[in-house]
Amino acid sequence: MAMFAPFVGEVLGVERVPVTWEEAEGSRHVRFGDVAEVTLEDMRSIEGKEMTLGNVPHPAGPTFTLSPSTQAKVSTFGVTFGAPDTNGLSTPFSWSG
Repeated sequence: MAMFAPFVGEVLGVERVPVTWEEAEGSRHVRFGDVAEVTLEDMRSIEGKEMTLGNVPHPAGPTFTLSPSTQAKVSTFGVTFGAPDTNGLSTPFSWSG
């Protein structure tokens, strides 16, 4: 994590919010309270198959589905920005705790 320190200019705060997750065929939507919201849609080949990226050395898993965002927005601590139609990756995961 220390390598990311140069990218942080000022910490504006920390906020605890509920997280909701919805998944349907080829689509994922996550919402963090009223702070952030992201929707991803899987890319499909002309044969209708999910397009994937494999052999990725990543802690979440070695294979990702290409899933560009159709909606991405954040608004918190006086900062608001959005990034729809940008790169997105998804992979199955299990969360507990």
